[in-house]
Amino acid sequence: MKEKTIIFFDVWTKGSHHYKELSRLFLDDNINIVLLHFGSYGDEIKKELITEVNRIKCYDMKYFHYKIDKAINNFKPIAILYLSIDPLIMRACNLYALKYNIKTFLTYPGLWSAQDYNSQRTLSKKNLIEYTKWIFSRSYNYLINALPQYAKALIINNNKFKILISFLKEEFNKLIGKLEPRKSLDKAVNTVFVYNYYDKFHAEKKFKGSNIHIVGVPDLFRFGNFLKNSKFKYTSNELLYLGSGSRSRGMLLKHPNDYFIYLMKIKSYFKKFGKHIKFKLHISTKEEIKKISRSLNKHIEIVENEDFFNTIHKVEGCITEPSSISLVPIYLGLKLFGTRMYDLEKLNYGESIKNYKLFSYINEKDNLTKKISELNTKNEDGVFNSINKICGSTSPLNFSKIIYEEISKQIK
Repeated sequence: MKEKTIIFFDVWTKGSHHYKELSRLFLDDNINIVLLHFGSYGDEIKKELITEVNRIKCYDMKYFHYKIDKAINNFKPIAILYLSIDPLIMRACNLYALKYNIKTFLTYPGLWSAQDYNSQRTLSKKNLIEYTKWIFSRSYNYLINALPQYAKALIINNNKFKILISFLKEEFNKLIGKLEPRKSLDKAVNTVFVYNYYDKFHAEKKFKGSNIHIVGVPDLFRFGNFLKNSKFKYTSNELLYLGSGSRSRGMLLKHPNDYFIYLMKIKSYFKKFGKHIKFKLHISTKEEIKKISRSLNKHIEIVENEDFFNTIHKVEGCITEPSSISLVPIYLGLKLFGTRMYDLEKLNYGESIKNYKLFSYINEKDNLTKKISELNTKNEDGVFNSINKICGSTSPLNFSKIIYEEISKQIK
């Protein structure tokens, strides 16, 4: 009997932790799972081109000499699941899937509705120089690696001219920094899995014609078994700062040294009010900030993944940048502040954060004691209803099961 295979496509292996359980479900159903990634195009360069990460067999595309069609034809998949589709190289992969008429699925790589994409732009007068540097820093990978791959995939496609026009519009909008969701033909997939009610609105604009399914928030069980509403009205002298990637900060604080100075200011602000603050930083910035901290001999307390569960249960609230990890304090019923402090005063937030009843913006001119007191008066029913709408009313542990059942239904 011929082995059935589903391909997971991603730019690297670091997003695979969300799919460990999903992979197990398919393996129990005698369906093989492989992750094909482009880590060697970026900063995930390894000698071993075939590895196992989170119990998933992973192939760096260098193993197939970066020939996407060769890799797809090697496995002859019954379906393809993208862990992200915005990068140009992922859209090249999708053009092959469209050509070969393979069922395609996408899981949102994070909580998109944490950010206000309708008003937020990566390009502004203030950050023009930084934005230009950012464009040039990615130009080699884009022009030398991704674009030729895209061109090869485009040429063999039946709707090449329509796709090309759509591609040019999309790339122009990205170049001028527009972030609002919009349809692009090279991102056409059969089914999209999103985190919550607000993400669905985003997906309906970006993936018109696709089936959209709400599957819950994987971050809610990634770090431990959280209990909904369990920290409502909890008090302590500790707070936790939740960082995001530089894109989420809208290019306002892209340079690591500037970001470190900003974090030190945050630490000083909360110390004024007798509060001790720890920092849970994004994977893309954490190591660089730790290096700067050591070199300057200026200490900030950084929380590692393995300590996050215990740490967040001891804090009164969190200060967040626009990030999907903000759903953890929301799920627990903790107070949540959106930073608009210092250089991030113009940072925008999306519906999944703004609609939480224990959310408030915070600025360095604010009286922290007063801000906390104001949130303590919020109606309990209103808070719990907002949690259910943002995080879902069912257990987040159903995340993998819902995806598995929907894919299984479509491939059988």
